[in-house]
Amino acid sequence: MKKLWLLGTMALALGLLAVLTDGGLYAGDDQSPETASEIMKKTHGKTGLRKAIDNNLKANPVDWDKVQKDTKVYAELAGMLGKATPPKGDKASWEKLTKTFADTTKELNADAEKKDAAAARADLTKIGGSCMGCHSQHRGN
Repeated sequence: MKKLWLLGTMALALGLLAVLTDGGLYAGDDQSPETASEIMKKTHGKTGLRKAIDNNLKANPVDWDKVQKDTKVYAELAGMLGKATPPKGDKASWEKLTKTFADTTKELNADAEKKDAAAARADLTKIGGSCMGCHSQHRGN
């Protein structure tokens, strides 16, 4: 009986570890980012979601389950960005730019749900082209 209980506990722990290390609990948990910097690290850092999505869209075949999971979290985090305080700059500009960013990530998620790789890549290009417009006005030191 002890062996069965131990095996069950180990299986549960491994399952939880797999979810946590796969980035499955970005939003909605106690560790969800609150600052613009934290959100940007998760979405655009060296190992951020944008890069992961881009790499997965280039794969042949595309792992749509992974892409869809990542685009969903990406859109959730992008939606949180507008609620954060901008490191610098005008609040009205921040709201406009972060809304555009959030809307584009929602389009990306919708295109991933449709399994439309070309449209999803176009969405990523659009997002990439908007970085400096926001950074020049709102990025902190």
